[in-house]
Amino acid sequence: MNSKDRLLVDIADPEQGQGQFKTIADSLLFDLSDFKNKSNRLYFGSARNKFECNIKQLYDLAKKRTTGANYAYYFSEKLPSRIKKSTLTDDYRNILIIITDGYLELSRKDGGKTSISPAHDALIEYSLKGNSSSFQYPRQTIDLTFPDLEVYLLEVNERKSGQGIDFKGLKKWWTEWFKSMNIKNADENFIFRRQDAISFSIKEVQSIFDVN
Repeated sequence: MNSKDRLLVDIADPEQGQGQFKTIADSLLFDLSDFKNKSNRLYFGSARNKFECNIKQLYDLAKKRTTGANYAYYFSEKLPSRIKKSTLTDDYRNILIIITDGYLELSRKDGGKTSISPAHDALIEYSLKGNSSSFQYPRQTIDLTFPDLEVYLLEVNERKSGQGIDFKGLKKWWTEWFKSMNIKNADENFIFRRQDAISFSIKEVQSIFDVN
């Protein structure tokens, strides 16, 4: 096996879970370039056990309490260092998969929440009238550009208060935000709604990596 593929499970905000999220995620980097001339079976047998164990720990922590994913911080402070630049001999494909319901909210110390994505009233306004003039985008990402990066959202799901309404606005907001950062696939279908069956979700992920 002489592959240069790499899988990294990242945390949007290292302070989530009082720093425990970062501790677990730091061990979720799988770089095949470090495993040259060795058996695929040996590598993936060990990697799978490690991956499943640590992912379970992350989900268990998230169930207790999370402050929300600060993707504006992630895009501006962490993501640039994750991008692999293609060379004359190596052509890299950078793919970021975000697992989110589509609503970006951060918990404050006073118990309230700060919304990064549009508020419910703004989503209703867009759904009914197509008016997105009240949509705002994170200032931290204004000057960022990621022309070599594909981004996909998985598990996007309308909340009860916005069923049949919010998705249209959320899709518009994410699309325009990604276009402002020149993300490679911003004009394509990069948003996948939550599926009832995990087999459908698996097919969606497979379609992302299908280059045929």
